[in-house]
Amino acid sequence: MAAGSTRLHARSWGLPRVDPRLWLGTLVVVVALVGGVSVINGFRVTEAVVVAARTLPPGHVITRADLTTSEARLEGALGALAIGEAEIATLVGRTTNQTIHAGGLVVEPDLGSGPALGPGEVAVTVAVGADTVFA
Repeated sequence: MAAGSTRLHARSWGLPRVDPRLWLGTLVVVVALVGGVSVINGFRVTEAVVVAARTLPPGHVITRADLTTSEARLEGALGALAIGEAEIATLVGRTTNQTIHAGGLVVEPDLGSGPALGPGEVAVTVAVGADTVFA
């Protein structure tokens, strides 16, 4: 009886044996996480659009320093009105029809095509008939 209790067991200090199902389960979880993140990022489709770098008052002639770009996700009519980063050079020299606030999206209806009226200038509209001829 004493001889059986003094018997020493040899202990192995090597790497523990890991069940292959554990490795497979971990691999499936990692693949699912990576796939989920890539799908979610695919839903966030953004594009570079032109925004005002500072508040632009009505009648202001736009310079390149007045504009910057930002990433935005646009849907519907707003996406059609927005001006893309590639068209930023075409905005220089145009005038604003209304106030565009700093960081606000620059859209086509906010811009004028003609020259702005200067101080002391007045625009007058005169209604005439369709058959009126000016000589």
